[in-house]
Amino acid sequence: ERLEEALSELCAALDEPETVGIILNRESTSWVLKMISGHHWYALARETAPEAGTGQQQYAWYNKDSNLKAPELLGDGSAGAVAEYVRNGATSVQLQAFLVQRVKAAGVMEESGLSP
Repeated sequence: ERLEEALSELCAALDEPETVGIILNRESTSWVLKMISGHHWYALARETAPEAGTGQQQYAWYNKDSNLKAPELLGDGSAGAVAEYVRNGATSVQLQAFLVQRVKAAGVMEESGLSP
């Protein structure tokens, strides 16, 4: 029940414009890594691209695990696919998820000349 509650909160946050990714820390299956730390860190990242034809921004979620040959689209790329991926990972191994969001500090961006 606690897992479903946490996944519901995560899924709601995945569609927020500030959300850029998730850092996952999972129990390693490699015996070498188990001897060192026992954990493997990797990212799920939301990437945006203009939709063909309309030019409107659309996004998709990718698994950027360094153990993969190339980033992999998570299911259909939706927030629901990310929640399902995390649910499956959390029930098979010990898993921690950290949401990564952009934060605009008041006045800092404008004063520095940086754009959000």
